[in-house]
Amino acid sequence: MHPGAGVVLVVALAALPAVPASAQAGTGSADGPMSVERVEQGVVVTPEVSVTRVDGETGALLGGTVGWTVERRVTFGGAGYWWANAADGERLVYGGGVVEWLLTPGDAPVRFGVRGLVGGGTATLGAEVHILGGDVRFGSHRATGPGPAIYPPQRFLLRDEFLVAEPSVALKLRLMRRIGLSLGAGYRLTGRTPLLEGRLDGFTGVLGVEIDTW
Repeated sequence: MHPGAGVVLVVALAALPAVPASAQAGTGSADGPMSVERVEQGVVVTPEVSVTRVDGETGALLGGTVGWTVERRVTFGGAGYWWANAADGERLVYGGGVVEWLLTPGDAPVRFGVRGLVGGGTATLGAEVHILGGDVRFGSHRATGPGPAIYPPQRFLLRDEFLVAEPSVALKLRLMRRIGLSLGAGYRLTGRTPLLEGRLDGFTGVLGVEIDTW
């Protein structure tokens, strides 16, 4: 090997470690400092008890909500409720999809938001049926049949399947890192109830314990 070629080879080998170092330094200056932030999201479970108006009377509903929350601000999930103190064969069960949006920061101790439920259910309510001279009447319904007899009112159970929409507002209090208290107020609107005719509509007041699982 020529002596000049050997000198060139030694200089090239000595310069190799400096190339990656300069490249790394250039990358760091171009990109700047890197920061990693944790996105708070996960499953939220909220057992609930509601006080509501059903057929003009005060009733208690038991149920709850399960959803997926992103940044403690928006929750997508489902909810279901059951009329706990119904009597004499009456019944009310409904549920559906739920979307909740908090208008205040997710980490605030007191938060305010809005929520909407859209779904369906089934209900059974009692009704007095009057038979007068062959006419059968219950509520605003009337059917004509044979027979002149007049009978005292008879109680029957009427069952309807219905659609429901329940908008509400919510106030949330943070008690611990993963546990909070949820207070809500809303109104239940029902549709496609040919027999019960709006007897299921009514105000609701909700108390729930919100449990974060992440």
